[in-house]
Amino acid sequence: MTAEGALKSQADFDLVEVSKAVKKVTAWIKVSKEMVADLPFMRNEIDTELMELVELKLDSQILSGNGTGDNLEGLLQNATAWSAGGFALTIPTPNEFDVLRVAIAQIQGLEFNANYIILHPEDCAKMELTKTSQGEYTYAMSYIVDGVVRVKSVPVVENTCITAGTFLVGDFSKSNL
Repeated sequence: MTAEGALKSQADFDLVEVSKAVKKVTAWIKVSKEMVADLPFMRNEIDTELMELVELKLDSQILSGNGTGDNLEGLLQNATAWSAGGFALTIPTPNEFDVLRVAIAQIQGLEFNANYIILHPEDCAKMELTKTSQGEYTYAMSYIVDGVVRVKSVPVVENTCITAGTFLVGDFSKSNL
């Protein structure tokens, strides 16, 4: 706080200049003379099938590209490895929900806002099928809003580009591509 007429305190943060080479995701298909004769069909095929393949490859690169050669440097290359930190050995019978909740807390502790959790579909199914020793489902840590599963209000995105058994929780508003 600053008194009337007093010098204002400086707020500062470090900017780091980073540059990366432009990378391209490409695909092509062979088209016969007969296929060219039906241009509306071919345009539809290109707009749907070929673009979907390009978008899937881009999705994979954004998440897990290793940065070598023509590959993008993906989010997982820059992510900090998860550690239980102060929560280690303090939560009785921890499960996957507990790990995600701790990851969210750690991000919040760094003054960021966790806005997505990325999980492999198998891990999502495993979590949804978690039961107590009496065979009751344990959904207390997740809920569904508008068809989206959330853990502590953070949406879960199912993605086959992340390896089963791993996860990524982050403030993706801070990433830029």
